[in-house]
Amino acid sequence: MSTNTPEKPSSLVVRVAGTSPLSFDLWPGITLAVKEFAPSKASRPTIGGGFKSKGYLLFSGQTKVGRLSPSALTKLGGDIPSICKVSKVDKTRKVLLVEFS
Repeated sequence: MSTNTPEKPSSLVVRVAGTSPLSFDLWPGITLAVKEFAPSKASRPTIGGGFKSKGYLLFSGQTKVGRLSPSALTKLGGDIPSICKVSKVDKTRKVLLVEFS
């Protein structure tokens, strides 16, 4: 008797949020670094850009490409990999997709 357990997909593609025009100077296949940032402290208020919880930003070298949205973090689960690869860049629709393996 075999039990069917759902297998975790080998890769997961998510959309990058918080992009800027510099984010689209990338190409499919390039590797990005994922860096975790702690929430902003209550004693250091920020205008607009502060994190209320942990945030994960994507970098190409020293250039910030964007961030992982809360829905992307939910899809990835608790263990966020330290690197990902760009899978799609659409400058006209301003869509940037990355793949986690």
